[in-house]
Amino acid sequence: LIISGHNLFGTTNVWVGGSPATSFVVNSPTQISAVTPSSPGPRTSDVRVLSIGGESPVSQGDQFTYTG
Repeated sequence: LIISGHNLFGTTNVWVGGSPATSFVVNSPTQISAVTPSSPGPRTSDVRVLSIGGESPVSQGDQFTYTG
């Protein structure tokens, strides 16, 4: 999963749905690479980023769809 945004340095956690990402790397101030937790079956989940500046808001653009 590639996450794009702003001011991503200082990210302390990434969540997909209600579960933390298996791992993540902050590639730049505008990009994070994350390994999503496993999920049974297709479903759409919100992606949240927690950083020293706060937590990302929920929006239509922050969703990840598991396909299988």
